[in-house]
Amino acid sequence: MTQESPAEELVRDALNRTAHALPPLPDLVPEALREGHRRRVRTRALAVGSAFAAVTAVTLGLSVLGPWLQSGPGTEPGAPPAAPPRASLSPPTPDASPTAPRRNGAVPSAPDPAPTAAPTSVPSPSPPPAALTAERAERLKSFRRQAAATLEALLPPAVGNVVPVDGDVFGYRADSGGTLRPVHLSVRRDPGGRPPSCPAAADPADCATFALGDGSRALALRPPVAGRPGTTVSLQYRFRGSTVTLAVSPAAPGAETRPVTVGELLGVVRSERFRELVAYAEAYGVLDGGGAP
Repeated sequence: MTQESPAEELVRDALNRTAHALPPLPDLVPEALREGHRRRVRTRALAVGSAFAAVTAVTLGLSVLGPWLQSGPGTEPGAPPAAPPRASLSPPTPDASPTAPRRNGAVPSAPDPAPTAAPTSVPSPSPPPAALTAERAERLKSFRRQAAATLEALLPPAVGNVVPVDGDVFGYRADSGGTLRPVHLSVRRDPGGRPPSCPAAADPADCATFALGDGSRALALRPPVAGRPGTTVSLQYRFRGSTVTLAVSPAAPGAETRPVTVGELLGVVRSERFRELVAYAEAYGVLDGGGAP
């Protein structure tokens, strides 16, 4: 072992005297354990509080929204599934479903700045069809098949299957288990026409206007139908140079069916699929003589 020099011995002796005067180092382990325990307690308390807040929020939300979630489209909270045939035309909630991508290069409609006009109370059938070329007749037939499929997909399931009616370009028939309802869809070219509006003396329960979301407004009508219980639910609005009418009439007497509501028809005309169908009919005049060649 190497012998230390006198200088090294002096340094070692000085260090020993200095260290001997210092107090012993504290034990940090107990304090660290206590701090860890406190943090675990705080973390668990926050987790329990967050879970309690979430459960409370869900419970309160269900208590408030439950009646709306249980009610069908176009009905009031807590109302029975079958809406009364003369329910008030209250403004429905705008459709919040996501917009589908445009097809066929359809261009969005623009609001018609023309003044208002008196509404048509009951949709009228189409005039006798003019003689069509084979090409135009096939175009009209294809369009009506597509229109029937669109209406069947967008109307409430209770309406049933929708098929075109022979001899009436604007007429369709909805069949739900043998219960039949007339359906009317027309796109009549009327350049310079005026948007329909309710007469000043109209009953708000039978005539009202609703925004379609593109700046235009639709007129909702509920005229009675001769020989049938209930009323027809009809929407009329301007699209570019045409007047569009969509209507669903009640079933024959004795049939127990849920009436279609104004809110459900508004959901149809606001949908992208229906707007593309109307845009095609308006652009090519399909319902006015079978369309351009």
